[in-house]
Amino acid sequence: RNWASAPHSVGVYSHAALRHKWRTVGALLATPSKFQPPSFGLGFRVSRVFMQQSPLKLQKRRKQQRGAAFVEFALVAGLLCLLLFGIIEMGLIFQDQALLGQSAREAVRSAAVGHTIADAQSAGVSAGAGLAITPGNVVLEKSIDGQFWTALGDVPPIINGAVGNNNAAAGNLVRATVTYAHPLVTGFVFSGTSKTLTAKMVMRRE
Repeated sequence: RNWASAPHSVGVYSHAALRHKWRTVGALLATPSKFQPPSFGLGFRVSRVFMQQSPLKLQKRRKQQRGAAFVEFALVAGLLCLLLFGIIEMGLIFQDQALLGQSAREAVRSAAVGHTIADAQSAGVSAGAGLAITPGNVVLEKSIDGQFWTALGDVPPIINGAVGNNNAAAGNLVRATVTYAHPLVTGFVFSGTSKTLTAKMVMRRE
């Protein structure tokens, strides 16, 4: 055997083996199904996808996100405004209802001590200052048992010459009913432009 040619033959075999190995590595690198780059977590993969997008796609995505944010803001702002106006409306209604109760209390108190209808109505209108109520909004009634009510009237001057009293007998019940049309601030949202408020007060004729 010629050992002088052994290194050469070995060298030729080694180069051939290396070329085969590099071909195998190249094939693996060119085939995505067989070779995947190392994964560094979800954030890394998302950032790679984001960086690989074209500028036009990125601009379109930003516009879509801004449009979605605007729609969400419009929906939330509308609900918040509706809630705010509802709170304001309820506050005004409670305020007017309290004034209306005070008006009914003063009117029935005046009638309970024997004042005329005009005087009792005037007392009710004065107590409800700030509300657009008139004597016509104050209704006075009387009852014996609290079940059946009739309109309260004045004592005719021809009876014993009494003037300045109503015709409710001592011990009878007298009732004042005051109504008021509260203008709605939220009339542009709900149907109707006003809400009728009512206050009633009952006292015994002295």
